Amino acid sequence: MCDQFVEALLRVDEQAALQILLGDHREDYSFEEIVATITSSLELIGKGFEEGTVALSQVYMSGRICEKLAEGLKPQQQKNMFCLLYTSDAPDDPPCLD
Repeated sequence: MCDQFVEALLRVDEQAALQILLGDHREDYSFEEIVATITSSLELIGKGFEEGTVALSQVYMSGRICEKLAEGLKPQQQKNMFCLLYTSDAPDDPPCLD
């Protein structure tokens, strides 16, 4: 799965990356497994950059896609805790309050 996910990230294909990340388990995914897949994939992309096979723009966009996917897949409780922590630091500009 990691290789397919990396390929989708390098193509900047957010929809394909999401489908690969969740697979057939749309309702019962493990956030920890998703984080592990994202982490190892970004490490592979970073190594590709060091070796000259991946462009800096691909590294950047891969990171942005992973950030967006992880944020969207966070369990609701973790989202609310993040929002509370963030808003306590910047009360005038809350990123998300439901």
